[in-house]
Formats: sequence, C-alpha cells, structure tokens
Amino acid sequence: MADGKTHYEVHKKFWIVLPLAALISLYAQAHWEIQFSLFAASILYVTLGRYVDPDLDMIQITASEGRAMNDFGPFGYLFIVWWSLYAIIMNAIVKALEPRKGWLAAHRSWLTHSYIGTAIRTAWSLIPLSPFAPALIEHEMFYVIRVAVFGTFLALFLTDTVHFVLDRKEND
Repeated sequence: MADGKTHYEVHKKFWIVLPLAALISLYAQAHWEIQFSLFAASILYVTLGRYVDPDLDMIQITASEGRAMNDFGPFGYLFIVWWSLYAIIMNAIVKALEPRKGWLAAHRSWLTHSYIGTAIRTAWSLIPLSPFAPALIEHEMFYVIRVAVFGTFLALFLTDTVHFVLDRKEND
C-alpha cells in the first residue's frame, strides 16, 4: 500500500481537474450553484485534501494529521483530536458489524475506504460549521449550505478517488 506521503504527492498532481470542470461549467452555462460548487471544490481540493483523506480512520497520527500539526501549530492538535474521535467511532462501528476484525478494524474497511466513507468524512468535516447553519437558514441562504456540502463532497470525492486508485495499484 502507498504511504500517506505518496498519496499526497500524487494528490497534488490532480489539482487542475476541478478548476477545469468549473471552467467547463461556465462555458456550458450550468446553473450558478453548480459553477460555484465546482469553484469551491477546486479550492477545497487543494486545502481540505491536504488534511482529510481515508487514512484518518487509523488510531494513530497519520501523514495528513502531521501536516495539520506542522501547518497550524496548536490548532493542528485540535484537528488531531477531532479526527481521532472519527477514527474511534469508525473503528467501533466496523468492530460491531464485523466482530472478527482486530482493534484497528476500520482501516481500509468498506465503511471508510469507499465513497460511503467519502460521504461520512464530508459530514464529519462540516460538523464544526453547523453552528452557523441556523443563521444561514434564518436569512434564507440555503444555497450556501448546498454549495458547502456539494463542494466539500466533490473535493473529497476526487481526493479519495486518487487514494483508492493508488491503494488498488499497490495491491496488484
């Protein structure tokens, strides 16, 4: 299996995919929310993709958590606490569903290393922003929530696709 550093090096090579999709959506005159989501996803792919990947299911400091510590200093530790909680929850769920698995049950499981995991990581990534949702809803700004969710999912979808392809390639 490719390590976290290799995953990230390959991840950086795909930064152009979402901006190209955004430009195509402009040219095709797609709905403005789709255009904005693609542009948001482009930014999130470069930023969020640096820190959020399927390997956050491991109960240990991952390469992406190490980057967060280096980039954010003391706030990087909050990132580690947040994603360690995710790892513990995912491991508990997989262990409950598949009792024969060991204590690191979630790593590379169907729950975390699949597009189901992408959806879960999207939701987990957005939970810290949820206190702002009532204000957005009150001001009828549902589109901000839709763009945040769709943009985050697209960014993580591409990040995860690169990750999954590398893992499969290493298995072959």
